[in-house]
Amino acid sequence: MSREPDAGAQAPENSAADQGVMGIIDHIRELRNAVVFSVIAIAVCSGVMLYFAGDIFRVLMLPIMEIYERLGQEQRLIFTSPPEGFITYIKVGLFAGFLTATPFWMYFLGRFVWLGLRALEKRFLLAFVGVGSFLFVIGGAFGYFKIFPLGLSFLIENYQGESLKALISIREYFSFSTKLIIAFGTAFQLPLVMFFLGRVGLVTWRGLLRGFRWAIVVIFIAAAVLTPPDVATQIGLAIPLMLLYMTGVLAVAIFGKRRPAAEKTTAE
Repeated sequence: MSREPDAGAQAPENSAADQGVMGIIDHIRELRNAVVFSVIAIAVCSGVMLYFAGDIFRVLMLPIMEIYERLGQEQRLIFTSPPEGFITYIKVGLFAGFLTATPFWMYFLGRFVWLGLRALEKRFLLAFVGVGSFLFVIGGAFGYFKIFPLGLSFLIENYQGESLKALISIREYFSFSTKLIIAFGTAFQLPLVMFFLGRVGLVTWRGLLRGFRWAIVVIFIAAAVLTPPDVATQIGLAIPLMLLYMTGVLAVAIFGKRRPAAEKTTAE
């Protein structure tokens, strides 16, 4: 008789432990599925984009071709090893496939992250993916078609002369241009990151507004790192980032987590 209560008392603990273990296993499964589906989406999109790699690379070459035309130079890039052209076209297809698959892998990975949040936060998943993809495309396109030509013109036209001539390989050009596209696309995620931090209650719009002066300093440092050493291109990135920061402040003010009145009074 005396042992029955002990057995009954231990049963809930064992059950809870089993549930905890299953919860961890379920999360691992979800992470595995998210990674697998993301890789499949990128692979399928890359396979399609490989067919159009030549056309895509011709679009990527537009900024430097305009500079060569302005300089009266032959409008060609070079490659210095036999497989370099082939390998670069493969990289173009893979890169284009990665960008094309952005909504898909953002959805799969975002779905895994948002599983640990409340039901209200899960409603923002599709908006999170859509806005994130849109900002990445806008940022990459802005950086490539607006800022990149300015920086490229500064780096080539200012340093090419009688003793120096720009003979740029397709490998180096592709590497330089794609790094810039990724950097600008990532930088344009700023309001989305601020929105997420506001939703989980880590930041408030008042705190972000008070920190705007420091944000300006960080933005100009980031602009100096991400762009060539040209004041025009640095300002060209800094101004949109400041506007995006203020957009993020507005998003946090509208959608941010509401603090209890007692907590607000204490903070004040």
